[in-house]
Amino acid sequence: MTTPLVDESSSSRAQVYSAHLRNSLLPELEITRQKLAQVEFDISEYETLREKLSELGKQDGKGLDTLTELGAGVWVEAEVPDTSVVTLDIGLGLHLDMSTADAQEYTKKKMEQLKRARDKLSEKEEHLVWQVGQFHGAIGVAQLQCRSLHCTRTRPSNAIGLDVGTANESIQADGSTSAVSGLLSFVDAF
Repeated sequence: MTTPLVDESSSSRAQVYSAHLRNSLLPELEITRQKLAQVEFDISEYETLREKLSELGKQDGKGLDTLTELGAGVWVEAEVPDTSVVTLDIGLGLHLDMSTADAQEYTKKKMEQLKRARDKLSEKEEHLVWQVGQFHGAIGVAQLQCRSLHCTRTRPSNAIGLDVGTANESIQADGSTSAVSGLLSFVDAF
């Protein structure tokens, strides 16, 4: 036998909001942050490349003695006889030779593209954080409504009830993103 909810709609709204947070918003926020970190890394790599190409451009095609990493932190002295041409890996095992000046222009365009991608990902992250905050607030409202009406989940009459309001104690009141782990604990309670 079951005991009905006093306000079933508040409890079910909280469950729906929690499921949406757990299954959609929080995973999407995590993926967006991972993509943003990768783009930031790529930008720093192209910035380093830009600086090195600038130094090569100052060589006026003369040879260059340098250290080259073989891998795993092992380096070897190498001589580059002509610095006026560099080879670009364009993917799929294909390589393209281009002048240092062309490589600098390519690098500039690639960095602009990556910065635009970073800006879009940053906007998406901000929007997702805002949405998480909104859902957190909506869950809190549903929780307060349920609490004020003393509702509990529908349960077998011999089971221990779960007051919907007690699951949210680990979430910060301001709804900041640092509360995501507490929010996950709260969401998992549903």
